Amino acid sequence: MDNLPTNNKLDNNSQEDENYYGMPKKLSPNPFLLTEIKEPLWLSISEASKLAGVNSKTIRRALQTEELKYTIVKNRYSIDFSSFILYILKHKKIRNKFLNYGIGQYIEKWVK
Repeated sequence: MDNLPTNNKLDNNSQEDENYYGMPKKLSPNPFLLTEIKEPLWLSISEASKLAGVNSKTIRRALQTEELKYTIVKNRYSIDFSSFILYILKHKKIRNKFLNYGIGQYIEKWVK
């Protein structure tokens, strides 16, 4: 077991591996979930677009390309909140709209 190669780059916790918001540059499948969520939050398309500060077409496009996790309840999309946050942070243009036009405009400084 001691002869296995190790990747020292993963062991180093340098600032080069983080972006401006303290988030890793390359996101793991879901870095926010430390434990299993018992009661997940679900958003409608209109709620998600208002929170992100984007048009509902942007959210629908993300659903179509399967960048957001969703379920359909009574012919309505319900978007998983954690995948929604990851989607916002993944796309620079959408993240900027989130900070300037969405709920990010109400937060003066983000906690790392």
